[in-house]
Amino acid sequence: IRLNSSLNHGPQKTSQVLQSPSSLFYRSGSLIQKVLIPLLEQECLSMVPPPDGLRALAQIYFDKVYPIFPVVNESTIHSDQLLKPERTILQQGICLAASKNHVAEPYLVLGDANFSCREFGEKISGAMRMMIEMGLLTNKVVLIQALALLSQFTDDPPGEDLSSQ
Repeated sequence: IRLNSSLNHGPQKTSQVLQSPSSLFYRSGSLIQKVLIPLLEQECLSMVPPPDGLRALAQIYFDKVYPIFPVVNESTIHSDQLLKPERTILQQGICLAASKNHVAEPYLVLGDANFSCREFGEKISGAMRMMIEMGLLTNKVVLIQALALLSQFTDDPPGEDLSSQ
């Protein structure tokens, strides 16, 4: 499986995102727009395993999860039509779904740290939720796919509302 870890597929202007009423920061102050939002966006977009881990988790997803719950197929992930946030959130969702399988444990790495399934899932789902709340996704199909993958992890009472979206 070839999973593109290069995330520069088309520029996504933060200022365009902020104009959307679906954004958590819609009509926010200039300090938030100039400082906080770019930092949050960068943090969310960087929340993916290293390339080897990403490939391994994608393989687990396509081998074990996709046959039962076919939310994202390989051609979607490799599509040149996806913007950086869309590709990233789908990669995160695939990693999140794969992380539930015990064979994924060695690949639950972010940055230089290894995580338990729960910790990994909390970090990935947190980044996914923030990207959704910030309104970074403009493609509604990708949003639905991301929410479907996210719903498989948010199984505790605080996550019920998001899970039902």
